Amino acid sequence: MRLQVLLGVALAIGCAPIEPGSSASASSSQSTESVDVRVHVRVVTWNVALLDEPGTEPYQALVDVLRRLDGDVVAINEIAEEERQTFYDLADDLGYDTAFLPETNPFGNWRNAVLSRLPVVSLDAPTSAELSGDPDATDVTRLPIVTTVEIPQTHVELRIVGQHLKAGPEDADRFRRAVDAQRTSQAAQGSQSLIVLGDMNADLALMPQDPPIWTRPPSGIPGHYRLGSDLGARLQGQGLPNDAFAPFLDLGLHPLDAKQLDGRVETRPVSGRRIDWILLSEDLLDRAEYEVYNSLNEQMGGLPKAGNPPARASSELASDHLPVFVDLDFPAH
Repeated sequence: MRLQVLLGVALAIGCAPIEPGSSASASSSQSTESVDVRVHVRVVTWNVALLDEPGTEPYQALVDVLRRLDGDVVAINEIAEEERQTFYDLADDLGYDTAFLPETNPFGNWRNAVLSRLPVVSLDAPTSAELSGDPDATDVTRLPIVTTVEIPQTHVELRIVGQHLKAGPEDADRFRRAVDAQRTSQAAQGSQSLIVLGDMNADLALMPQDPPIWTRPPSGIPGHYRLGSDLGARLQGQGLPNDAFAPFLDLGLHPLDAKQLDGRVETRPVSGRRIDWILLSEDLLDRAEYEVYNSLNEQMGGLPKAGNPPARASSELASDHLPVFVDLDFPAH
């Protein structure tokens, strides 16, 4: 979090400005000097793919990039259980007060996680049973991380929901991706200032997919997968959109058109796909600037960053995904 102090002079209508060397009492209507203090917050999302041990080149590259971005909150995808201690080491190396990784995960070993240096009001990883109200539901691939932070010197509480939707091209994958999006949107509800971010495993330009509406689960669903009764009822009624973005658009969220500084939009360069996204609520749009970070483009400038640029190959060495970040500007009170 950064503070910026802007000094300005507001002049009363019909009065001349005070000349240098003149004086005025506190009650003078001739001039009023105002101090505009702005609070800048940076939120980052990154699928780190594999968290190597401290002391290795990939780990150091990851640290170098995250230090350069200097995010106040970092939503991370793909931390495995066996990487738990390394994740905490990463938090210590970067100086984060909060480092959260769920103890369990419904499917597979990869989990979502979060780092924060902002004061945390609440932190949760809701299950499909909790989100659906159905105690038998087990239909979330990876638990979303719901972090509510307080932005110091403002009256703003920001809800940040990190997610990682199901990957894969098969019908069962696409169905589960649509369900993951529905569950994440449920986790995101109830806040005005809202960010949903992470690896969507989907490109907005390619939505909806075929079939456009699911009316029943396709074949290939895992045996221990149990769709919650709320979404089961939707399948029998209006159906479920085969669209990873539809539930978030229904919440009034806006996907950010973040790009690399050279104009490329892909966030996973090895596949040329744009699958990592940040979506903002309406009240945050006018105060947002954003970027897909690639260390290869450091010479092109971009949004302010901390310290010295990392080695050019750092982004590629650290992960097969690129981090995406958004800067938000708030007036201090």
